[in-house]
Amino acid sequence: MEYDIRAQKADGHLVSFCDQALGSLKFINESLKNESWFPSNLRSLVSALSVLPAQDKGYYTFLELESIVNQTRNTLVKKFLKLKDLGFVVYNDFDKSNSQAGLKSKFIKLVNTSDCVSVIEKQRKSNPETKKVGSLRKVHAALGNSDLHKSARVSVKDVQIAIFPKYLSFIETVLVSKGVRKKTNVASVRVGNETKVIEARSSDYVMAVEDIQILCACITLTINQWSNMADVLYAKKELPPNQLYAEVFQILKLTGSSTNDSSYERVRGSMKRILLTSFMSVQGGSIFGDDLVDLVNFSFFKNTKIYTREKDVRLSEDEIHYKAQAYLLEWEQSFYERFLTDEFFFSIPIPMLSAKPYIFIFYLHLRKCFSKDPSLQLFMDIEEIYNALCIGRGTDVPTIRSFKSTFTKNLKRHIDTSPCVDDDCFEDLDPERCKVNYDIEGFKLTAILYKGNIETVVCTVDQHKMLKSAGVKSDLNGRVETEGGGVSRYAAPQVVNPLNQYNWIIKKLSNLGEYLPKKLSLRMVRREVSFKSKRSGPFFVVNHPVNKRKELVFTAYSDESYMANVSAMFSEKALFQSTIFDQIKSSVSLLPKLKIGQESGQVLEKPVFDEIVERLFLDSSIIVEQVELYQVLQANHSLLSNVLAYWAMDVHRERIVFAIAGLLNVTSKQLTLDVSQS
Repeated sequence: MEYDIRAQKADGHLVSFCDQALGSLKFINESLKNESWFPSNLRSLVSALSVLPAQDKGYYTFLELESIVNQTRNTLVKKFLKLKDLGFVVYNDFDKSNSQAGLKSKFIKLVNTSDCVSVIEKQRKSNPETKKVGSLRKVHAALGNSDLHKSARVSVKDVQIAIFPKYLSFIETVLVSKGVRKKTNVASVRVGNETKVIEARSSDYVMAVEDIQILCACITLTINQWSNMADVLYAKKELPPNQLYAEVFQILKLTGSSTNDSSYERVRGSMKRILLTSFMSVQGGSIFGDDLVDLVNFSFFKNTKIYTREKDVRLSEDEIHYKAQAYLLEWEQSFYERFLTDEFFFSIPIPMLSAKPYIFIFYLHLRKCFSKDPSLQLFMDIEEIYNALCIGRGTDVPTIRSFKSTFTKNLKRHIDTSPCVDDDCFEDLDPERCKVNYDIEGFKLTAILYKGNIETVVCTVDQHKMLKSAGVKSDLNGRVETEGGGVSRYAAPQVVNPLNQYNWIIKKLSNLGEYLPKKLSLRMVRREVSFKSKRSGPFFVVNHPVNKRKELVFTAYSDESYMANVSAMFSEKALFQSTIFDQIKSSVSLLPKLKIGQESGQVLEKPVFDEIVERLFLDSSIIVEQVELYQVLQANHSLLSNVLAYWAMDVHRERIVFAIAGLLNVTSKQLTLDVSQS
């Protein structure tokens, strides 16, 4: 059919609209009503066009269609290009000699009805739903080759919060800065009450800060997979297998990333660094400061199986990592046991997994800062933020100038239109400075920007919003109900371990005498055993299990026999006694010893302390409690100095013992050495 086309430049593309085109539109509209693969936005456009009358001139211009279907020119261009990709329309050139149409204007024709049938059949064979079924079959096949049940499959859209263990909160300090690639890194970190030097080492590149969000996604998938299997394992009376099946696609969706090639490569790179990085305590001793997790060195995973689309299994290690589509992983045994037995996990809002690495680390830093006092108003300049997020990650850290620019850009997506703090915080700003408000999942920031970069920040927290975003229910004041029926103003953003449903299985297996790892049994018992205790200055105090008015006090010099006797008061079961003993011993090991001076001062060691107790009994017939002797020496600085300086000399010991005896209240401690009573 010939058309007399006299289009103008403003008309845009021309769409054929003869009887044949109208018939094709009606056929597409009727045939694809229930086809889920056909996009709904295209369906609405086809539906609107199918009811239009045919044009005498044989076409509609985009300018006319804009007002008819009430859509913008840009939207129409995108939708017709999509119809072209599917095969329903073709773009043709036309003779512009009799018109003033633009050089890029095309004549769009719909294919005839028979061609529409072929296009629909082709699309049905390769539609996303078919791909999804095929993908699920592959997943179930992969799970069938593992110890995981097919019910372990996690739907990412059902994951409400991310999960991260409390004892791993220090790990971000060990990681190298964003974008840094090196094989080793050494950092000083704070674990509990101790400072430890930890080395990260890898045969490729060690983990960087951008990898912690991928690790968090893996932990979240693990906990959800094991939780999904609870009903199946209930009947079998089995614990979940120590395995994680994670697809790269799942991790991308969980971290809010697009599914393009560069995103796949980024996740594969992160997973490779996580799998190949090992951590070691340079000083020796447990990295975690936990007597039940005595790991001097560890990797997160110990056995790895990588699935690729390649049928040829003779790929090099680098090719396998590069082409990975899914992973079947086995956690380090200690992590497996802790996942099952920890009472609580830190909860992290899902949007934070897609935040820039600096913002994610800054969010964790703010949680620490406000953990003790949510009413705090925190002032920080950019140097303090830089020190908190970058310093301590080894030698390869960004300059403060580079960090300032990057940090400001990363915060842009968190701009908040509502005021965060009182305007009086910043008065008399000069013209080169401006004030911008930000909101990071409940943390309200007001920042002063100088020449486009952050200079100073004031931060407060909306406790209710912060807890709500982390999946914790609270009232509008941020107060959370406690188990005793009260309310807590300083509730932490944490959730109960969903794997607690496996507790009864652990107990059942223990009662049947079946094999369980010793540490897993001990951790389980530790959760069952509780006793009220507190740290009072240099003393560790435990409430007496029988006499509620009495307290049992420990010092850094308490004997293990005394700890064992106290443990026996709480339970007749040996395993329970052992657990209480471990808890007391662990707490006592953190108590300070008597010393002169500061960090490098002389320390009164336990053998000398025990000798003083013994000499008081032998020389002066005095039985002294350790707490009382500790208080006497602590209160008398000169006496403690003499003990440290002269106790090693036998000639001075008698004088020192006599001085200590004179300071003790010996009225109730004097022994009557009667042979008839001995």
